[in-house]
Amino acid sequence: MILAGIFGVGEVIAKNVVVNILITTFGILFVSYYAITALISAFSNKNSMKFEMEHSNFSIKKTIILTLCITLLNPHVYLDTVFVVGASALTFDIKEKILFVFGSLSASFIWFFSLGFGAKKFSHFLSKPIINRIIDIFIAIIMFFVVLTLVKFLLKILYI
Repeated sequence: MILAGIFGVGEVIAKNVVVNILITTFGILFVSYYAITALISAFSNKNSMKFEMEHSNFSIKKTIILTLCITLLNPHVYLDTVFVVGASALTFDIKEKILFVFGSLSASFIWFFSLGFGAKKFSHFLSKPIINRIIDIFIAIIMFFVVLTLVKFLLKILYI
């Protein structure tokens, strides 16, 4: 998806005003929903996450299929990899795009590898309700900032 964004899809989409308006509007609604959901979670009494330390009984095949479904059915993965990363590379020449691909893929690998092992390492700490509340508030703040940025971008597209 990163390759698709950097080598074409991002450029095609960036030049289409109608697609930009639709994607930006969808992004505003999508991210607003997640921000509001995070705030509701932060201030509800059902705010504790349960982490299982035991190994699951999933086969490798079932685990891979589940991972692919969670990844490929998540609209945010397309917004991030194809649209945001693709748009970031619009002004690069081919050599710069190749370097950007290697940097993006390396950063993605390091991020998700660290996220997976960090979640396991800190699962006991992360299961505390106060930590969940802080994380949810932090997520809501970031999401509202993203919404604000998307609204500014939409107004710029619409020349308002």
